[in-house]
Parts: sequence; structure tokens; C-alpha cells
Amino acid sequence: STPRRAGRRRVGGPARIAGAGEPQPGAAHGVGDPLGRDAEQWDEMFARVGEPTSDRSWAEPVGTFLEIVPEKDPTLLKAGDDFPVRVLKDGKAFAGFSLNAVSAGQTKGETRKTDSDGRVTFRLDAAERWMLRGTDIRKSTQPETDWESDFVTLSLEVKEK
Repeated sequence: STPRRAGRRRVGGPARIAGAGEPQPGAAHGVGDPLGRDAEQWDEMFARVGEPTSDRSWAEPVGTFLEIVPEKDPTLLKAGDDFPVRVLKDGKAFAGFSLNAVSAGQTKGETRKTDSDGRVTFRLDAAERWMLRGTDIRKSTQPETDWESDFVTLSLEVKEK
């Protein structure tokens, strides 16, 4: 059997706001943005169905604008394992991107920046659910929008050693 990607989708956005405080149809999470921001969210979750095989589909970029691509099978991680990932923006390595890893038992987690190849490694030290998350925010090139942002998450479960 193979690891399965679930929940990789675009959520909400773009959330364009014509006037301060006026919610717009299609706004991210159904809430208008009084600060004039566009927001898009890219989510990914991995779960294994059946026993491990040599399938490496988990390592293939899907092609979303902003994505976290595992460099180690996320469904086989045990507490204390290192978890290397690549961050891609528009299909290219995203250098200097801040990515945070937080477990279900934490509120802050650990933040690291990707290297020149868009890579970063986290040690996932607890057997529980984990989320890697990051936000790319930049000045908008669109009229009536001050900022554009993309949110990316990857969720997984780490097993006991």
C-alpha cells in the first residue's frame, strides 16, 4: 500500500476587500479582511493506508503555488527522527522562508529558515500529531489590495520509537 495525501487544496481566497470591513464573497474562511489583503492557504496531510511499500509519491511535488515537500516518508516517522523537507514557491526552491514545526502539545514550536535550496530539517521529538506551517506575505501588485499572502501547512503523525 502507499502513503496517501489528503486535504491538499486551496482554501478560501483570494480575499479581496473593496472597502475596509466589508466582507466579500469568497473571502478566506468566509471573513472579510479590513486590511486589504489577499490570502490563499495550501494544506497537506499525510496518512498511510496499509503496510509500507517502496512507493515514493509523497516525495513528488504536486504543483501548488506554495508547498512543503517531504524528503523522508512522513508516514514512517518515529519520535526523535529528523524530518527533512523542501519548500517550493511556484515550483522553485524557496530560500530564506521561515517554517515552523509545532506538535499538538505545544503552542509555539520551533522556527527555522530554509537554506539556498529551500531545504530545512526538524527533529520531531514527540510521538504525537505535528504541523509544519509558514506564511509568505508580500506587498501586492494588485489594485485595491495592499498585501498578498500564502499560507502553507503539512500535517502528520509521529509514532512511538
